[in-house]
This record gives sequence, C-alpha cells and structure tokens, in this order.
Amino acid sequence: MFINSVEKLDRPYQMNTFFKSIVHFFHFRELLVLGFLIILSNNCESQTINSSKSQLLNNNWQNLFEQSYYSNYNRFPPLKKYWIDLSNSDRVTDFEPLSYGLDAILAMYENTDSISYIEDAIELTTNIIRKAQVTDLIPGNKFRLKDSYKGWIERGTDSSSGIFHLETVLSEVYFFEYVSRLLKDIYNDKNIYAIPQFRTFYNSTLDFIEANIWDKWANRGMRYNKDKDRYLLLNRTHMASHWAYIAAELYFLTKNADRKSEYISFVNLYNTNLENNFRKYDKYISWNQTWDAQTVSTDTSIIQDVSHANLVVSYLVEAYTLGLWKDFDSIQRIINTLKDKLWDPQDCLFRDNIDGSMFKPGNHHSTVGSFQADGFVKLTRYDKSLFEVYEQFINCSKYVTTWYQYGQLFANLALSKKLLKK
Repeated sequence: MFINSVEKLDRPYQMNTFFKSIVHFFHFRELLVLGFLIILSNNCESQTINSSKSQLLNNNWQNLFEQSYYSNYNRFPPLKKYWIDLSNSDRVTDFEPLSYGLDAILAMYENTDSISYIEDAIELTTNIIRKAQVTDLIPGNKFRLKDSYKGWIERGTDSSSGIFHLETVLSEVYFFEYVSRLLKDIYNDKNIYAIPQFRTFYNSTLDFIEANIWDKWANRGMRYNKDKDRYLLLNRTHMASHWAYIAAELYFLTKNADRKSEYISFVNLYNTNLENNFRKYDKYISWNQTWDAQTVSTDTSIIQDVSHANLVVSYLVEAYTLGLWKDFDSIQRIINTLKDKLWDPQDCLFRDNIDGSMFKPGNHHSTVGSFQADGFVKLTRYDKSLFEVYEQFINCSKYVTTWYQYGQLFANLALSKKLLKK
C-alpha cells in the first residue's frame, strides 16, 4: 500500500531526487515497524498456543479455563465477554449457550471457592431476569397462553422462524436449571449467604424461579389440557431432565412444605420413567429419547442422541450428588458406554447415538456426538481413566471449540480433578 502511494505521488508531481529519498526513507522505516509488529503479534499468538499446549500436557485445567475466560484460547475471544454479551442479547435462544457458560462458572467456583465466580454468575442471571416482562404485556407476544407471569419472547429477525415472537419453555429451563444450582451454591456457603447483597439476590431469584418458571409452566399445562406436567415432562427424556434438575435443587431450597412435596414428586416421576427407558446389556446401557411408557408419550421410538444425552447425564450427576438418584449402576454403565461405544479414538470423535451408532451409517465425520461439555465430561469425577479420553479429544479434535465448549470442558475437568482428590 505504501509503495503504490509513493508511485502515484511520484508521477504527477515529478518529485526531485532529494524529496523522493526522504519519502522512501520514511516508507522503509514504516515497513520495519510494521514487520516488527507482525513478528511480535505472531510470537504472542505462538506463545499463547504453546502455553495452552503446555498446560494441557500438565493437566492444568484450571489455568486453561482462566486463560480462555479472561484472555483467549486458540485466538478465540475471552469467554467472560462472550457470555456477558449473550446475557445482554434480546434472543431467548441465546439462553442455551449462556447456560453452558453458567455451568462452567459454577464449576470453577466449586473448584476454587473464589467469590468472583459467584459474582460473575449473579451478573449473568441478573441481566436475564431484568429483561423479563409480564407476558400478557409483551408487545408482539404471539404465545397463546400468555398471562400475568413474567417471561421473554424470541426477538430474532427471522420472522419465518417457528418460534418468532413466541415464548419458549426449553430456552428458559436450559438456563434456569443452572440458576437453581447457583442458588444452592450460595445457600450452602454460609459466609457468602451471610452477605446482605448475596442473600437478597438469593431470596428474590428463588421467588422468581418458583413463580415465573415453575408455577408458570405448570399452570399453563393445566390451562392447556388440565395436565400440570404437560410442559414439565414434555415428550423427551432430555427435555424433562431440565425440570428434574430444577426440582431436585428447589426441593432442598424451598421452605414451603407443599412446594417441597411437589418438587420431590416430579423428581420421582422423572426417575421412574427414565429407569423404565433404560436398556441394560452386558456392562453397557442404552435408551430412547422418546418415553417408552405409553402413558407419557405415543411418539415413535427414537434412540437417544449423544448431544442431548448430555442433559440426562448432567441431571444424573447432580441428582446423585444430592442423594436423589440412587442407581449408580446406571451411571457406571454410561461410563462404560462412553469409553467403549461412543469414543472413537481413530477419528477423534464421539459417536452420534447412545448405542454407538451414527446418524448416517458409514459417516465417520459427525460433529453432534462430539459435544461433550454439558454432561458426559462430568463423569470424570467417578472414573479418572476418562481424563485420558478427554485429554486426547481436546488435543486432536477440531470440535473442541465448536459451541465454545472448551471453557465448559476445562472447568468441569478442573472440578473433577479436585473431587477425585477427596
């Protein structure tokens, strides 16, 4: 660009030799500075990537998360900013990727006990709740069951979308299952709970979830077809897992006896139906994502895909921790299935379906099963040999940065490493 500028200037004005020498001198100096900056930039990027590889080799998952959270990972922007931007988005569908961030932040708090992570989680949650409006008063709300409860609508620009200007139950519960866990973390740490600002957040957010998440969708089920579980149990194992997760957390947090009974009843209902779906064989396990019980669903049976199975696994891990899921044999079978049926070290991916099959037979390049961060990676807290699987996956897979899952992977691996030491 500099050379062309000089050439264009030289022709019309016929610069004398002395003036041209001055121009070329400054041009040469600019090129030297530019070259120096490029080399410096490449060295910084190289050092960042090499640092990431070094930390990976040392299993320093906490440092890897902190690097990706505050700085960058493989040239991706800081996750902290990315998740804050999502929390300020007008799109309800952004609740889902934001939930991955909230889970990662909570895992890091549970790993480090650093109050800064609680503060960050509160910021994300506050940003979402602040945007909630009485649904009957939301301009353009097309949801037919809108009412006096607070909520959100999808405000994306694609008017042809099936959820344009509608309320979406799944987007809400994706995010608020981890908000309920945030409340558990605050309540269980008496030092944090004793701080007025945190206690105020805890109380107001608990009230919000019970009224504008749980009551809202339970009451809408009754209005729709006199079935309070219509929007809770839904028609897929992974969809209902969000509600089971929320109910499991709220069961220990609520002071209301009637609510406590309602929450544990749903947990038991979900657990029973999930157990009935499980098919145990040899030392492995498989299940349909559709409910096998005809009283719950009449849909044609569909095998559970691995991507959505994350949600079921995440619930099982949390419920087992809370003492509300007793069957560790099922968890162990999922671990065995993950290692022997799902992980494909040759192609460095995880297979699409829980039975080890692919969406398209013979396709060895799927991405769907390789989303592991929201559930399966949490199984590392029970089996340290899984660390080798995820180390290899992170080192060789091109899907680690897909869905920005690397932050959630690092955070949960760091937490598992801590839990295994206990």
